[in-house]
Amino acid sequence: MISIIMPVYNVEKYVDRAIRSVLAQTYQDYELLLIDNGSTDRSGEICDRWQGKTRKIIVTHLEKPGVSGARNWGLQHASGDYVCFVDSDDCVTENYLKALHDAIEEYQADVVKCDLAHDYGKGVPWRPSAETELLDRAGAIAHVLRTDTSMCDRLYRKSLFAGLRFPEQIRHAEDVYTLLNVLRLSSRIVVIHNCAYIYMHRKDSITTCTYNRNDRDVLRVWRRNYRYISETYPELEALARTRMLWSYCVMLDKMYLTGYDLHSEDARIIISVLRKNRKVIMRNNLYTKYRKLSIAALLVNKYFYYIFVYVQKYLFCPLNG
Repeated sequence: MISIIMPVYNVEKYVDRAIRSVLAQTYQDYELLLIDNGSTDRSGEICDRWQGKTRKIIVTHLEKPGVSGARNWGLQHASGDYVCFVDSDDCVTENYLKALHDAIEEYQADVVKCDLAHDYGKGVPWRPSAETELLDRAGAIAHVLRTDTSMCDRLYRKSLFAGLRFPEQIRHAEDVYTLLNVLRLSSRIVVIHNCAYIYMHRKDSITTCTYNRNDRDVLRVWRRNYRYISETYPELEALARTRMLWSYCVMLDKMYLTGYDLHSEDARIIISVLRKNRKVIMRNNLYTKYRKLSIAALLVNKYFYYIFVYVQKYLFCPLNG
């Protein structure tokens, strides 16, 4: 059985869709744990209503433990041999569970990853593929550094979490913090492309709110990741540095686009790091041309940076490197 862990917090507009996408799965041997994270809207009521319709759903109401605390409650009470995580404002393709389960059984894997598709409100430009990748631990970490760091587009053996939990003291970047810890314990990782986890981009989500001091967690986590990866897998040092610097870029973007004080200590530190590492960024093919142009602008004047960030986000494409 698969235990699906879904934290819920103030998503009354979206949680019904998320639940429906789970109930529509072609694979039916699962339980859905809905953990109401102290919602102040109708999210908790919606969860209770769904629990009354099917025994597959288990609902609990907690007093704001945060996403990590809610997921940890789910791990503690999960009954399945496998676990996955679905956020309450996202959804999944109808073969999400079946494709992941088939792969983890066929390859006797510890973790199976599927595609992460993005929905900006204009449809999902995703196409399935029969391609399958078999990775060892180093290959899986390299894959994370090159692609996405979500915990949600994967299926895990629950035994991996026997002595592992999400860090409740970290408010942001808890996914990649935990993901690397899981991969440390994994021997065989499989990547499939015939199903997708659909990440719904919305203006009022945690990841699009105004920059605040909790966002420092992102930089702390990526510095920690860089140290671990460069020491354990020296061949991945350059890739780990690239991803760490990318996190600095993303945080600076957030400051500019949400009107954060650019004279603050946080802003000065980030700008200083990016300026010092300008050659690494400019010579790296993993950064887009707009990212490189924004760094060039930053060298001239920190306010010029905003022009390129704005153009990339609103006129061309979402910020992605």
